[in-house]
Amino acid sequence: MALMDELWRECAAWLTRCGIIPADHIANQPESEIKTLAAILRDGVLLCNLLNFLDPQSFDMRDFNRKPQMAHFLCVQNIKLFLEICKSSFGLKDSDLFEPTMLYDLSNFHRVLVTLSKLSQCRKAQTLTNIPGFNFEVSQTDKSSSDEDIYKDLHVATVNHMTCAGHDEHDSKVEEVYQDLCSIQITRNQHSSIISYEQRDFVIKELVDTETNYLEALMALKYKFMQPLERVLQKDVIRVIFPCIRELCDIHETFLSKLREATATDAKIKLSSVFLEFREPFLIYGDYCSSMTNATDALRDVCKKTSNIEQVVNQCQKEHSGGRLQLRD
Repeated sequence: MALMDELWRECAAWLTRCGIIPADHIANQPESEIKTLAAILRDGVLLCNLLNFLDPQSFDMRDFNRKPQMAHFLCVQNIKLFLEICKSSFGLKDSDLFEPTMLYDLSNFHRVLVTLSKLSQCRKAQTLTNIPGFNFEVSQTDKSSSDEDIYKDLHVATVNHMTCAGHDEHDSKVEEVYQDLCSIQITRNQHSSIISYEQRDFVIKELVDTETNYLEALMALKYKFMQPLERVLQKDVIRVIFPCIRELCDIHETFLSKLREATATDAKIKLSSVFLEFREPFLIYGDYCSSMTNATDALRDVCKKTSNIEQVVNQCQKEHSGGRLQLRD
C-alpha cells in the first residue's frame, strides 16, 4: 500500500524497473521532490516511451513528438495519445484516466499517478512484462491531508524548477554560460553607451536571423512537403493538412524584407513600425493554431488508409532532412 507522500516515489521506482528512467536519475534520489517527477512527465514523451516499452505494437511511434520543447500543443498531443492508447490497448476505463491539462498544467498530478498505477497493474502490462507495478490504495484521511500538503502549489513549484528531468544536462550548461556572462564585472559608466548599442545590435541581428530561419522552414513546408502531396491528395485534404501555409509564406516573406529594410545602416523606416504594420496580418496565427489538431489527425488518417501517401511523406522527409524532420513535428 502506498501512502500519498510515497506514491510518486513508487511511480518513479516502477518507471525505473521499466527502464524509462535510469536508476541514478535525480527522481530516485532520497532528497528528490515530487516536482522532479512531475517535470519529466509533463511533456508526454516518457509516457509514450512507456507505452512503447510495454507493448511496441500498441501505437505508431511516429504519432508522437519526441522533442515538443514544452510547446503546449505538442505536449498535450502527446498526453492525449498516451491516454487514448491506455484506453484502447490496455483496457483502462475513463474513470481511471486523468485529463490532459491535469498533467500539462499540473493542476492534479495525483490523478496522473493514479492512472499510472492502474496502468502498471493492468492485465496486459503484467502479462507482457511481468514487472511488478505499484498500488494506489489509501484511506480518505491520508488522501485529504496528502492532497493538501503535497500536491498543492505543484504547478508553481515545478514550473520554477524545470532545470530537473531529462533537460538537466542541457539546462545546466546553459546555466553555466549564463553565470559566466553574469560574472563579468564592468565598472559603472565604462563604455555604457557602446555596450548599449552592441546589445541592441545583437538582439536585432538575432531577430532577423530567427525570422530568416523561420521563413526557410515555412518554404520547406510549402515546396518540399505540400507541393509533392498536392499530386496525390485532394485540395480539401491539402487545406486541412497545411492550414494557411501559403498565406504564412507570403506574410513572412514580406515581413523579413521589411525587417531587413528597417535594420539596414541607412534605414528610412523604424523597426517598431514594421511590427505595427504586421499586427493585423499576424492574426492569421489564430486560425493556424486552432487548426493544428485537425491537421495532424488528417495526416495520420490518410497515411493509415493509403500506403502510397505514407510513402510520399517518408520520401519528402528523407529528401528534406534525411528523415530527421518529421512532417508530424
